[in-house]
Amino acid sequence: MPRLEQVSFDDKSGPVPLKDGGRYVIHGGLDGVGVEIARYLAARHGARVLLLGDSTRREHAGLEVNPAAGVSVEYYRHPDELPERIAEFERHEGELDGLLHLSGLYRERALSEETPEGLDRDLAGDIRGCLHLCAIARSRPSSLFISFTSANGF
Repeated sequence: MPRLEQVSFDDKSGPVPLKDGGRYVIHGGLDGVGVEIARYLAARHGARVLLLGDSTRREHAGLEVNPAAGVSVEYYRHPDELPERIAEFERHEGELDGLLHLSGLYRERALSEETPEGLDRDLAGDIRGCLHLCAIARSRPSSLFISFTSANGF
């Protein structure tokens, strides 16, 4: 994606450009970080936030998320539903100001136990979701796109 640029922690270019009263979609992170970011955006910036989670993941089964005012939570069964869910959010709230892709699946196991099939199974949904979000971000050049996962820390 040509709009990506590498930054360092020493970069003094300023804060992340979050828009007061903005409209944001957060994909993933329903077990913690996504909910906290959504609450922050709503409280600090008066944002409207759609938090999207994969209902097929066992860790989301029966998950009760207590979001803040301005935050709605929806679950999908397949990543191909993401474009329509986001389009519906935009029809109600207006054009997006940002997309955050936080989705990541962590399964602890030794690298020697990993198989190509296991990686495909574990990563396919997240990759497909990220590709949808990248396409949406490309079509909205003025919107912010952030992609990260806490699994990177392991």
